[in-house]
Amino acid sequence: METPAHTAPSGIPRSLFAFSIFYGGMVCIAGVLGSKQVTLGPISALGPLVGLGPLAVEAGIFAFLLLVVVSSAVAELHGRAIANMLVRIG
Repeated sequence: METPAHTAPSGIPRSLFAFSIFYGGMVCIAGVLGSKQVTLGPISALGPLVGLGPLAVEAGIFAFLLLVVVSSAVAELHGRAIANMLVRIG
């Protein structure tokens, strides 16, 4: 009786699993940070010079930018369909 050759596991690849866990965590963090504001450091001092208050942005934008990077990396590594599914599921 012949033993079967090693076959690939039917689960998802490790990199996709890691990206999925990271992506889900960043979605939660982006939601929490969406209500917070952060100043832009020395750049925030430009606001009073033009008659505005100190410049600030929502902190969730930084997590959102990481989500864009991760979804682009998943699209490159695993294909567009998988990346779209990751974005839809969150």
